[in-house]
Amino acid sequence: MTLFGDGKQDLLRPSGEAMPDPTPPGILDSIAACCKANLQNLLDIPFNRLDKIELAMRTGKPTCLSSSGNSYACEAAIYGSLILGLRKCGLYPRQCTDRQGYSVTGVAFMLSCLELHRFKDEHDLCATGLAAEVTNALWTMKDPVLDCHRVHMQVQRGETVEKGAEKSTLISGSGGGPSAQ
Repeated sequence: MTLFGDGKQDLLRPSGEAMPDPTPPGILDSIAACCKANLQNLLDIPFNRLDKIELAMRTGKPTCLSSSGNSYACEAAIYGSLILGLRKCGLYPRQCTDRQGYSVTGVAFMLSCLELHRFKDEHDLCATGLAAEVTNALWTMKDPVLDCHRVHMQVQRGETVEKGAEKSTLISGSGGGPSAQ
């Protein structure tokens, strides 16, 4: 690696030939977009549950699964424990749009640990936690690595690249942002 007077570093191959930029074009934008989408998917889990309960309260059609009655008290206990738990984690009120300080794994952990209170023992099914939904969201997370990034890395390793893949690299990589997710 040589350092030029302007502070720019140039990576060199063992032969002394300059290497292209090692960072695939658009990867940082792709990572940021995926992180934002994955965080939103995680936050949708408790907020969708709150929305369901709010709708049930407005329409009088309870989401409570118990046949023992007391659906209003059951939903109130779940609703309250959800809001208190989210507030304790700094994820409530919903209007908080600045989530830059949160990581996907951090939010997933906080949501998995939220304790939903149930009204009585016969309401066990009503107060299922968020852990299963969070786990599912983690398994289905968006991948920030696009095909154009893979081709870029193949080219750097000196591997042969198919003409169609190279063409898509030029098209996808030229914009600087994620173009296929």
